[in-house]
Amino acid sequence: MQPMLVVGLFVLLSVALQSPDALSLTGTPKPGLAPHAPAPAPAPVQAPATHSRALAAIVSFFVHAPKPPGKAPRAIQMSGIGEFALQNHDSYARRHGYLHLTQANLSTVKARQYVAMITPPSWAKLWLLMELFTDERFASVKYWAWLDADAFVVRHDWTLQSVFKRANGKPGCGVIVGWDIGYDDKAKTWLSETERVGGSHNMTAARPFFRYIFNAGVMLLRNELSTIDLLTRAMDMAVHVRYRSDWEQGAFTDLYLDHLYVRKALCPVDRHLLQGMVRLPEDRALVDKAHVWVAHLTGANLDKSGVQALLSGAYQRRMNYSKGSRAVLPSQ
Repeated sequence: MQPMLVVGLFVLLSVALQSPDALSLTGTPKPGLAPHAPAPAPAPVQAPATHSRALAAIVSFFVHAPKPPGKAPRAIQMSGIGEFALQNHDSYARRHGYLHLTQANLSTVKARQYVAMITPPSWAKLWLLMELFTDERFASVKYWAWLDADAFVVRHDWTLQSVFKRANGKPGCGVIVGWDIGYDDKAKTWLSETERVGGSHNMTAARPFFRYIFNAGVMLLRNELSTIDLLTRAMDMAVHVRYRSDWEQGAFTDLYLDHLYVRKALCPVDRHLLQGMVRLPEDRALVDKAHVWVAHLTGANLDKSGVQALLSGAYQRRMNYSKGSRAVLPSQ
């Protein structure tokens, strides 16, 4: 995810935190929390008082974060892409009878407000996913997918189960991600058969900022103990100074480099199995031919009309957007 277009979805710091529990989603904010004013809480989702029986869920998240002093609004907010992406995710979920979950599905108003306060918003995905994974209402969900607010489903006819099968994650993979654009020959030298000497706190061994092994804008997830552990460890890293101006996939990258056991739970695959990065000509061609599941607009500088043009053409006729049947959401 690039700084230009990253505003997190659940189709999730420069927040000043002093302890890992400073952002409790169910308690009172600790004194170390210095958030921006929260966005208005979304209207509660109306649903019968039952647990969901849906097999799969798409998670995405978008908020209008306040403009920092002296800076222009983020391009993703000015262009209307975020709201458009949520509509795209919801359309895909409706077609297959999946849940489409956002911060509106968190069980309390406080939880929804806390998630909306996190900046950069991409970090919010960690807390949002954790809350949803530990919510008994969604215990039936076997297949989960996270989509950023600048990611658009291209192949609406592909089921999430088929995308999991296509990615062919190894047994035990709790999180499947695609290799990032920055995963070049230099980045490959970071990997070895052993853990990185000194860990991420050894600055001579540390990766440069905004250089990542994989992109977390599109993720396939399973609600397993290994996934919960990975999210917890990344959330704990968010309070460290090094990560307050970095993206959450920086924490994932360092965990992957520092701990061999993480490489069993966090599984990078060829990014084209999950997404096409539109700013790259070779990826754009795959999107045009509808050979990828998701088109990721990171760094592409497209507005809503540009996205509509991208999603038009021969492959759009294969999507067959239909109203489908919406999965029944459990009560709040």
